[in-house]
Amino acid sequence: MVGLMASTPASRAEAVRTDHLEIELIAEHGALVAGERGWLALRLRHAPQWHTYWRNPGDAGAPTQITWNLPPGYVASAIEWPTPERLPVPPLANYGYSRDVLLLVPLGVPATASGDAVALRAHVDWLVCKDVCIPGSADLSLDLPLVQGSVTPDPRWIDAFARARNELPQRVEGLVASARADERVIRLNVQCPGCTAGPLSSAYFFPVVEGLIEPARPQIMSTSVDRIELQLPVAVDLRVPTAPVEGVLVTDPPLTRNGAGVIVTFALEGVPRAGAPSMAPTEALRPPLLSLATLLAFALALAGGIVLNLMPCVFPVLSLKILGFVNEAHGDAREARANGAAFAVGIVTSFVALGLAVVGLRETGSSLGWGFQLQSPWAVTSLAGLFLVLAMNLLGVFEVTTPSIGSGHRPTRGEQRSARTSAFLSGTLAAVVASPCTAPFMGAALGYALVQDTAGALGIFAAIGLGMALPYVLLTRSPALLRSLPRPGPWLAWLRRALALPLLGTVAWLLWVLEQQTDAGTVGVVLGALALLGLATVVHGRVQFRDSRAWELCALAIAAAGIGLGWYALAQHPGASMSESAARGVGAADASARDAAASNAWLPWSPEAVEAALARGESVFVDFTAAWCITCQVNKKLVLERSDVQARFASRNVRLLRADWTRRDQRISDALAALSRNGVPVYALYRPGQAPIVLPEVLTRGAIDEALGALASP
Repeated sequence: MVGLMASTPASRAEAVRTDHLEIELIAEHGALVAGERGWLALRLRHAPQWHTYWRNPGDAGAPTQITWNLPPGYVASAIEWPTPERLPVPPLANYGYSRDVLLLVPLGVPATASGDAVALRAHVDWLVCKDVCIPGSADLSLDLPLVQGSVTPDPRWIDAFARARNELPQRVEGLVASARADERVIRLNVQCPGCTAGPLSSAYFFPVVEGLIEPARPQIMSTSVDRIELQLPVAVDLRVPTAPVEGVLVTDPPLTRNGAGVIVTFALEGVPRAGAPSMAPTEALRPPLLSLATLLAFALALAGGIVLNLMPCVFPVLSLKILGFVNEAHGDAREARANGAAFAVGIVTSFVALGLAVVGLRETGSSLGWGFQLQSPWAVTSLAGLFLVLAMNLLGVFEVTTPSIGSGHRPTRGEQRSARTSAFLSGTLAAVVASPCTAPFMGAALGYALVQDTAGALGIFAAIGLGMALPYVLLTRSPALLRSLPRPGPWLAWLRRALALPLLGTVAWLLWVLEQQTDAGTVGVVLGALALLGLATVVHGRVQFRDSRAWELCALAIAAAGIGLGWYALAQHPGASMSESAARGVGAADASARDAAASNAWLPWSPEAVEAALARGESVFVDFTAAWCITCQVNKKLVLERSDVQARFASRNVRLLRADWTRRDQRISDALAALSRNGVPVYALYRPGQAPIVLPEVLTRGAIDEALGALASP
């Protein structure tokens, strides 16, 4: 019975397969033995030209991680990492694997283990990259018999485990290493008597710790008999560590018989970089806070935030800030600066809060895209009510009693607090309205944020907010610019009424978005709810400066009735689920290719439709859009629906697909992540056998012509 159980192949879940990676949990033996160590492995099979990462990913990336859920007493040790590859991605370089590998994990089985079988569970997170990076995760399971006595290897994996052990870095007897750092390089000296059978053509050192060297810069090698010296380019903010430094030295020809790398350990001597403070003797080497990739992402995020002010989605809320600038232009400059700072803090805080939501959902295994809040009918309806109230205020129906800095009197402390609060809330509103749209430069920054840790991701979200707030901060800190604005006067009342029109237009647009998410009946009821809300502001305005508690209670009751009616409408009809709409899209995408080519019509997007078209040798242009993205609608009207642009697509036999992200659709989120994007608009041209081309967020005929020029002749 023991022999039969020991030789039975382990039952296992099917491998998790994506377009770019196949991942599976396997065991070396067909069973586990109480009190003895077993061997597990995470098998990674990469698609051509795709890669995952080593324990130190290099300039960018993230190592594969395993979180175990094991029975009591069972202990899974750390991953034993195979010898890595250097993966140049100019101007960066990463460390990882493009070949198929096994990540070996020793498993300690308690001597008191009992039962007939053991259920092993693991949650795996990975990042797989080519031209773009796609994060992924999966829950894997492996059920193994528990036996007494000896076990035999699983015949399916004998060769795979043998190769995996040959790829593990080896310790070489007699190898001695030392290193010294100066301001530019670390000089690594490796003495290995009898290791080299002949001259070396190359050598490269992979440090385990991040932030020791710059992976993208070359390592200069010099050799002599039984000695190898490498000049390693130091990283930013290098400090001398007191703990030994460990890494893997890979040479050609290899120093080991099996061809794997050699484990090298040394104490690093030397001085900190010039001008840097001395390091405490007990301080260990820390990774640099900034890298070239991170600095570039922050720069793109800052630039994207600045440009966001010019996007159509921000226009409605700018009217509120224009009024604020006019009021503050000729008053106390200190108050103007303070309110400008509060406005900026409101913007940055809101962007960080949105980032926390995205990162928090990512950590729980879910994913949210940029502008996710407007994928909810509840959020759309709430914003419609808020903009209606703001428009009624600008029309003079009621007043918000905040001090006017330019009114000639010195505001009291309470008035100052009220003004700060108003400015902060205005910044919050500006960020909420702006967030559904992606400005130029923002797409790449957001895609980079998706694969960073929490601090890095939130830093990029904060940089976007800082970029959006920067023009207002500069204006309020420049008295000359403020004084160039006209003084408040009777004309300001007319300006207020004029600026109410964009807000009312926004209400109408939000109702159209709501109709896309629900149906006309729901919108009709919500429209009645907004009418009640508007009536409440009228009643409030009529008695605002009178001592009429009864009428104020009446206004409050009307507003509550409107809110209740809106809640009832959405609760009764929350809208079609994305699975239903996606299913309709897949069915529509299966329409005749001949009919689509004849009319050059836009078909609903689906991954299957893209794959089918590429398999037929066709190119595919995908418009990732949403009803709540104003920039998307502007691009659609001004560019995509032009007859000459349609004719240009038809002449190159390009299939046109439209991915509607108005409501949350995980498949569209995954497709955007594959393009290193996290919001709309996104325009992608897919080509058979080649990487997709991502076009600018602000679309032009020239950008489309340039992308189509990269296609082969039809």
